[in-house]
Amino acid sequence: DFQVRMRAQIEAQEQIKLALRSKDESKLKGAMAAIQELGLATGDAKAVMAEMRILEENQAAASREAAKVETAKLRQVLKASTPELRSDEQYKISQLEENDDVSKLFQFALSNDKYDMGKFYRIREDADFVEFIEESKRIEAAKHKLFHQNSVIPKSLLRLQEEENETAKQLNSAILQYCGDLSHPYPSAQAQFLFLTGLEQPNLVDEVFLQLCKHVNGNPKPYSKHRGFIMMCIATRTFPPSTELAPYLLNFLINKKVNVGMIGNYAALCLNQLNGRIQIGPSSLIPDIDFIDSYNTRPPILVTFKRPGLSDVEVAISPDENIGNVIQDTLAPIGNIDETEENVWGVYVIDGPQKPDANDLKRRLINFYRKYNPEKLKYVDSYVKIWADNTEALFGTLEKKYGPEPTPEELDALEVREGAKNNLLGRLKMSVIKVHEVTKRLRMGGEAVRPPTAKTPWPLPYWVFLGDVYAAMARQKRQPILSFKRKLYAEGENIFSKENLPQLKAEVASGEINVTNEADIGLLTAITMTQANGGKFPSTSKERTRVGAVSMIPHIWKEKWNLKRPDQNIEVVEQAAQGLKGDLDKIYVDVLKGLPTTGMSFFYFNKSNYTTNEKEYWACGVDRKGLHIFDADRNGILETYGFREIKEFGAADSFFWIEVVRANKNKNILNPGQKVYLKTFQAWDMMALVYDYTHLLAGAT
Repeated sequence: DFQVRMRAQIEAQEQIKLALRSKDESKLKGAMAAIQELGLATGDAKAVMAEMRILEENQAAASREAAKVETAKLRQVLKASTPELRSDEQYKISQLEENDDVSKLFQFALSNDKYDMGKFYRIREDADFVEFIEESKRIEAAKHKLFHQNSVIPKSLLRLQEEENETAKQLNSAILQYCGDLSHPYPSAQAQFLFLTGLEQPNLVDEVFLQLCKHVNGNPKPYSKHRGFIMMCIATRTFPPSTELAPYLLNFLINKKVNVGMIGNYAALCLNQLNGRIQIGPSSLIPDIDFIDSYNTRPPILVTFKRPGLSDVEVAISPDENIGNVIQDTLAPIGNIDETEENVWGVYVIDGPQKPDANDLKRRLINFYRKYNPEKLKYVDSYVKIWADNTEALFGTLEKKYGPEPTPEELDALEVREGAKNNLLGRLKMSVIKVHEVTKRLRMGGEAVRPPTAKTPWPLPYWVFLGDVYAAMARQKRQPILSFKRKLYAEGENIFSKENLPQLKAEVASGEINVTNEADIGLLTAITMTQANGGKFPSTSKERTRVGAVSMIPHIWKEKWNLKRPDQNIEVVEQAAQGLKGDLDKIYVDVLKGLPTTGMSFFYFNKSNYTTNEKEYWACGVDRKGLHIFDADRNGILETYGFREIKEFGAADSFFWIEVVRANKNKNILNPGQKVYLKTFQAWDMMALVYDYTHLLAGAT
């Protein structure tokens, strides 16, 4: 590698010298590309950059009139966007195939050293940028040239002609006004001005992107930084950067992508949008005020959907797209699903693991020692420095010595107790809402505990906006795991068809289909592993790792079998594999037919409104036969409410209800009356699925 790089540098030096001697435009551009790729900073390399600046300035002056003509033409082509036009454009982008040139560009951008934004050769020199600033403030202003500032920049970041320089300052003012650093009665109109300017004057697009990078870079104000990234999301959806700036912008966003929460998702979304926008060029649609306002209501997001039996798919979702729009415009076309079948498909969600951030270790240690050993709190900063790269090992040791990390309920209780210890009115130091919640958790009041959390993925209604789901989970430093799959099965339809089998296998692995018998789960896992390995059971650790054997096992069985490694051998599974022969899919289906949870979507509710016992929740499975009540372990159906027995149903914020009509008037398990109430935070989701099933079955009859 060293020899290859040395040869490349020698060749580049020859190329640079030739370009400097000839001053030829094509040779200068070729030398400039070599300088960027190798990250050269020699005297000759800087001379080439200087020549390129002169060349571009001369070209800009000569082409000013041509640019005005081009702007006039663009104004005739541009049109106001509508939801339908935006949908058509996004569909066009979703159908793009992978482009080798764009893929190489993204690979180049991964180099932190070469494509740091500050190294972009078209950026003004510090002395030029601060020319009109008071002399005593110039050094500080130069340091912040590419970092957030509250006031309008003195000059454009790029070397532009005077007229364009004034426009650049107006663009900067628009950014500050939209982001709240400066006041303006109509901030969305300022954002629209920026996007319209970028569409009408392509020579200012790089200036727009650089200013947005500057605004979010080192911005200490969360709201302002959030709004800056919102503008970046709309900008990357609207126009691409120049070929010269592209690797620098991509590098900037790649580095921001590692951030926890919405900022990381914004950066990932921008990268995804640029992948398509670089291929097809700028949009012909002007972002309208309503569209921009929708970004103020909820965030745009980049979502990865899991698809059983198929590869995952990434989808960029704007704030005005609900799940129904996403299925109709993107997921169904990608999956070649006919329009008449779209209604039986759905988006399922489950909480992903919590993501750590830079302060996570310190916060976890503080909470841990608050519970177990407050005397150790003074050493937390030292522990953070020592254990920063080995967090889980640290907590493994601590948990062996003291016990598990405190739960949110325990932390809330600590707040009350610590407050009371320091002040008899400790509880009054907390907000009224906070005290109310803590009191409920401590059983100080007579109100019900909160409904249980979901244990398995559940379907979201078509009217839900995924931006709202992401924002809610981002506040908990979690990212939802989403899947796109069959939601409804019609009466008489074969659930166990070849087309449905990949989904059923995925539901066994996720635990949605509950397998309680060890021999059954051993057999099902052996079949899945064998089929994933081309018909031969993966008997070696290498084979098990390659096929992802552990991912095929439900979490509850991973715990029972004490699985720690991805290549670990499981005796029960290996024994089941030894007797495998015949039609494996048929064997698999025969096992599924004996499992009551097959084909159901599950929701979870409090068995009793006045219990904190973890086991005191029950599950409700919904399928084409009706609603089925299970205990917490979902071992068997305790009660069924067929759809033909349900007279009415509805939902409120914390409970779902049905009114049951039965000829024998027998006493049901949950409630002796005609109405059944299920206390659940999934009430509206549950109602939507029941609604969908009743209408599907009504249509069939």
